Amino acid sequence: MNFCELEPAEFADFEAKNRYGNFFQSVERGKLREKMGFSSFLLGVKDGDKVLAAGLAVARNGEVWVQLGPVMDWNDLKLVECFIDGIIDFCKKHKFAELEIYPPVIKTVRDAAGEKQKEFDLTKLFALFEEKGFKYGGETIAAQPKANRWMAVKDMSGLHTVDEAYASVHSTKRRYLKKTNADLEIKFVEDKKGLKDWRRALEDSNRKNGMSTRKLEYFEDIWDIFGEKAKFVEARTRDGGELTASALCMETNGELVLFLLGTVDEFKRLNGATAINGWMMEECINKKLKRLNFYGVDGDFSEKNHLLNFKAGFGIFVEEYVGEFSKVLNPSKYFGNKVKYRIGRVARKVLHV
Repeated sequence: MNFCELEPAEFADFEAKNRYGNFFQSVERGKLREKMGFSSFLLGVKDGDKVLAAGLAVARNGEVWVQLGPVMDWNDLKLVECFIDGIIDFCKKHKFAELEIYPPVIKTVRDAAGEKQKEFDLTKLFALFEEKGFKYGGETIAAQPKANRWMAVKDMSGLHTVDEAYASVHSTKRRYLKKTNADLEIKFVEDKKGLKDWRRALEDSNRKNGMSTRKLEYFEDIWDIFGEKAKFVEARTRDGGELTASALCMETNGELVLFLLGTVDEFKRLNGATAINGWMMEECINKKLKRLNFYGVDGDFSEKNHLLNFKAGFGIFVEEYVGEFSKVLNPSKYFGNKVKYRIGRVARKVLHV
């Protein structure tokens, strides 16, 4: 086995066919990060001409991270070790200060109430990372900015018709879906110019939650880079064509991922988000996709977690991923970068005031 950099075509082909493949580990994601000012590297392990592992690593300010990757057989610990050894050497060669890896490995599967349905023994994997000098980031509850540790997922594999899909959701959601079918229609942004209006729903939702929304250029880059893989979805009123909700969905590796979802505050009562989720179920049925990934949530199973409770109505389960492993490669440079970051953050606050 040989650690190496991969060509985009061989990386994409391997990622698309591997069960661990995902949006974060796509060639397109690397191109998007480069547009955002990051460096990206397509790394992997090969046996002769055969690709055994593929990992997209992104870097900025001396830090390198692999989000929900690399894509490979994580049960093959010799292969895992080969990739870890290789990427450590690669990062040292390029004088990076820190390496973070977020494996696409599930720790537990839970129902919507938080009860464990499955738990996997990852003792050997943890031991390997510890042996290589990595520090574990812990069993975090809050959604993480670099890679979600908790995913809300609906199994679509046993559902073959739209009626069966509707019957699989909570009765309240079923009533809402029937009403939204009468009041709203699903549209798609057909021209990049339409992204400005589409973005309004995200702005409303983020403003309400005290968050900022990425600039229009970010979504235009997604449009250009991902092409048909990215679906900019809208729920609009049938009578006046008013925008009620918007979503960005990604189709990848046999699943449909709800990457972003927002609701126009003025039309919240019309349940546009529910209408979009209903369309997603129909899309999975029509394309025979086995998973509907409602994406990240907090690992808080209390009544206070309104986002999880909303998604729970669609008959989901929750996957808990293993989380972050980090390794400091250059202590002096690492701590120097942290000091610069803190000083810069203080300066930004002062300037803002």
